[in-house]
Amino acid sequence: MNQLELITLCAEKFATEWANKTEVEWPNVDSSHTQVPYVRFSLNIIQTENACVGVTSPPKHTGFIVVQIFTASNVGYGQAYELANDVFTIFENEQFSGVIAYAGEVIDVGKDPIDSDLYAVNAQIPFDAI
Repeated sequence: MNQLELITLCAEKFATEWANKTEVEWPNVDSSHTQVPYVRFSLNIIQTENACVGVTSPPKHTGFIVVQIFTASNVGYGQAYELANDVFTIFENEQFSGVIAYAGEVIDVGKDPIDSDLYAVNAQIPFDAI
């Protein structure tokens, strides 16, 4: 699959299974969140290579599914980690349509540098896709 197909596939899976749990910001779309908490979905492809040499085959993509989670500052990280676990329920150790997603991790980002009323963590799930 090409990169656009991969991004679309993962975004559609997230949108369907997240089911309006919180508002979602999407890449290259005007920010419109009106409530906290909210999340921002992105897919970061870090490497693309030939899956096989000498034959016509689709490329292999490796990267991270990243969902940034924004909650209110100064209330503890419980809600942020609960939402991260909800993200992991959707993607972690799943195989779907040529995508293999592995165990995820939470990256503690801390207070948002633009809006100090927000606290952020990233739910990050590595993947391979062909």
